[in-house]
Amino acid sequence: MINIIKTLYLKYFELTSAICATLIIVLAILMEKLLYLNACNLCVLARFAFAGIALVSLSAHFFKKYQLAHKLCNIFFSLSGLVFMGRQIMLQNLPEEEVMMLEGCGLPLFTTFEYYGVFNGILMALKGGSSCAKIDWEFIFNFAEWGFLFFSIYLITNLHKIISK
Repeated sequence: MINIIKTLYLKYFELTSAICATLIIVLAILMEKLLYLNACNLCVLARFAFAGIALVSLSAHFFKKYQLAHKLCNIFFSLSGLVFMGRQIMLQNLPEEEVMMLEGCGLPLFTTFEYYGVFNGILMALKGGSSCAKIDWEFIFNFAEWGFLFFSIYLITNLHKIISK
């Protein structure tokens, strides 16, 4: 088992990253549909960060010439995902009185983008709302904690790849 992980890491790192990030997005969408969960704006932003990792990793697999640029882009998407998931974890641990005072996630994300623009929409999503503080599902960790863990792994492995070159 260790040899398989080592081989994937050394020879197929980019492809493995792309496949894993894509599977995380597919799993989140399936669970949303099958378990009737509602993704909050921070969850949707995290999916965008996973999609960025998947696309950059897939590009890195085919275009080996720009490895440093690909790694830096993946670090950016990993850090973005850590911010989104870290904020959601923080919101989930607020007292109920403070959660009721949050007003950042009133509209769906794409509607927020239409009215306020992408940058201001992201800022509003980061303010959070009661839907972001709600924990709908848990398996050892909740969605935000799992996302934080996966983004941390992507960040650490990309940093290690840069440093070890």
